Amino acid sequence: MNLNTFNALCLPPGVTLHEALARLDATAQGILLVTDAQGRLLRTVTDGDLRRAALAGVSNGTPLSALPARPPHTVGLQASQRDGARSIW
Repeated sequence: MNLNTFNALCLPPGVTLHEALARLDATAQGILLVTDAQGRLLRTVTDGDLRRAALAGVSNGTPLSALPARPPHTVGLQASQRDGARSIW
């Protein structure tokens, strides 16, 4: 994955569900990264998240920030695979 492809996956929390769905379709990666103005990861959004929101009657004009909070699990650069696995279990 190159930097342009990665950057296409990143979007701010004010993006609407409709815009996120269009970006998810355009990038074809199955996941988007919601980041703050400093580029810090706030959460991930998948096609499943958007589908559940639609089924719950959430408007397409609703910003991603209105979705239920799901803070990401992260590990530092020096973390081993074992450390990464432990952080999600």
